[in-house]
Amino acid sequence: MQARRPSGLVSGYFLLSLLLTLMNPTINVPAPTIRQQATTLAWQIVRTARLPFKTAQNQAWATVKLLTRMQSGPTQFAYIKDDRTRRVAIGERPAPATDKPLVVRYFDVEAGS
Repeated sequence: MQARRPSGLVSGYFLLSLLLTLMNPTINVPAPTIRQQATTLAWQIVRTARLPFKTAQNQAWATVKLLTRMQSGPTQFAYIKDDRTRRVAIGERPAPATDKPLVVRYFDVEAGS
Protein backbone atom coordinates (compact mmCIF):
# COMPACT_ATOMS: atom_id res chain seq x y z
CA MET A 1 0.00 0.00 0.00
CA GLN A 2 1.32 3.39 -0.95
CA ALA A 3 1.58 6.26 1.58
CA ARG A 4 -1.09 8.92 1.22
CA ARG A 5 -0.17 12.48 0.47
CA PRO A 6 -1.46 15.26 2.71
CA SER A 7 -4.74 16.78 1.72
CA GLY A 8 -4.98 20.01 -0.25
CA LEU A 9 -5.82 21.87 2.96
CA VAL A 10 -2.24 21.55 4.26
CA SER A 11 -0.63 22.71 1.03
CA GLY A 12 -3.27 25.45 0.70
CA TYR A 13 -2.44 26.69 4.19
CA PHE A 14 1.26 26.70 3.33
CA LEU A 15 0.62 28.70 0.15
CA LEU A 16 -1.59 31.16 2.05
CA SER A 17 1.06 31.75 4.72
CA LEU A 18 3.74 32.13 2.05
CA LEU A 19 1.58 34.64 0.19
CA LEU A 20 0.91 36.65 3.36
CA THR A 21 4.63 36.67 4.18
CA LEU A 22 5.49 37.94 0.71
CA MET A 23 2.84 40.63 0.92
CA ASN A 24 4.02 41.87 4.34
CA PRO A 25 7.75 41.10 4.75
CA THR A 26 8.16 43.29 7.83
CA ILE A 27 6.26 41.59 10.62
CA ASN A 28 6.72 43.38 13.93
CA VAL A 29 7.42 40.95 16.73
CA PRO A 30 6.71 42.50 20.13
CA ALA A 31 9.55 42.68 22.63
CA PRO A 32 9.41 40.08 25.39
CA THR A 33 7.70 41.19 28.58
CA ILE A 34 9.51 41.32 31.91
CA ARG A 35 7.80 38.09 32.95
CA GLN A 36 8.98 36.34 29.76
CA GLN A 37 12.54 37.62 30.30
CA ALA A 38 12.55 36.38 33.90
CA THR A 39 11.17 32.96 32.97
CA THR A 40 13.65 32.50 30.13
CA LEU A 41 16.54 33.52 32.38
CA ALA A 42 15.30 31.19 35.15
CA TRP A 43 15.30 28.20 32.80
CA GLN A 44 18.81 29.08 31.61
CA ILE A 45 19.97 29.19 35.24
CA VAL A 46 18.33 25.81 35.89
CA ARG A 47 20.14 24.27 32.91
CA THR A 48 23.58 25.71 33.66
CA ALA A 49 23.73 25.83 37.46
CA ARG A 50 21.50 22.79 38.14
CA LEU A 51 19.51 24.74 40.74
CA PRO A 52 15.90 24.10 41.69
CA PHE A 53 13.48 26.13 39.58
CA LYS A 54 12.22 28.18 42.54
CA THR A 55 15.75 29.32 43.44
CA ALA A 56 16.56 30.05 39.79
CA GLN A 57 13.32 31.99 39.42
CA ASN A 58 14.14 34.16 42.46
CA GLN A 59 17.59 34.92 41.04
CA ALA A 60 16.15 35.65 37.61
CA TRP A 61 13.58 38.09 38.99
CA ALA A 62 16.27 39.85 41.03
CA THR A 63 18.45 40.15 37.91
CA VAL A 64 15.63 41.48 35.72
CA LYS A 65 14.63 44.03 38.37
CA LEU A 66 18.26 45.13 38.73
CA LEU A 67 18.62 45.58 34.97
CA THR A 68 15.42 47.63 34.91
CA ARG A 69 16.72 49.90 37.69
CA MET A 70 20.10 50.21 35.95
CA GLN A 71 18.39 51.50 32.80
CA SER A 72 17.14 54.55 34.70
CA GLY A 73 20.45 55.51 36.30
CA PRO A 74 23.29 54.48 38.62
CA THR A 75 22.27 51.69 40.97
CA GLN A 76 24.08 50.17 43.94
CA PHE A 77 24.17 46.38 43.98
CA ALA A 78 26.31 43.51 45.20
CA TYR A 79 27.44 40.33 43.51
CA ILE A 80 29.72 37.37 44.16
CA LYS A 81 32.89 37.27 42.07
CA ASP A 82 34.49 34.12 40.67
CA ASP A 83 36.83 33.89 43.67
CA ARG A 84 33.73 33.82 45.93
CA THR A 85 34.25 37.28 47.40
CA ARG A 86 31.39 39.74 47.67
CA ARG A 87 31.72 43.01 45.76
CA VAL A 88 29.52 46.05 46.18
CA ALA A 89 29.36 48.17 43.04
CA ILE A 90 27.56 51.20 41.70
CA GLY A 91 26.81 50.77 38.05
CA GLU A 92 24.54 51.74 35.23
CA ARG A 93 23.56 50.23 31.95
CA PRO A 94 23.04 53.01 29.44
CA ALA A 95 21.77 50.78 26.62
CA PRO A 96 20.67 47.16 26.51
CA ALA A 97 23.58 45.06 25.37
CA THR A 98 23.33 41.83 23.46
CA ASP A 99 25.53 39.65 25.57
CA LYS A 100 25.44 36.21 27.08
CA PRO A 101 22.17 35.69 28.94
CA LEU A 102 23.84 34.78 32.24
CA VAL A 103 26.43 37.60 32.12
CA VAL A 104 25.39 41.13 33.03
CA ARG A 105 27.56 43.91 31.65
CA TYR A 106 27.50 47.26 33.35
CA PHE A 107 29.43 50.54 33.49
CA ASP A 108 31.15 50.82 36.89
CA VAL A 109 30.60 54.40 38.06
CA GLU A 110 33.16 54.18 40.89
CA ALA A 111 35.96 52.77 38.76
CA GLY A 112 35.00 54.75 35.66
CA SER A 113 35.08 51.72 33.36
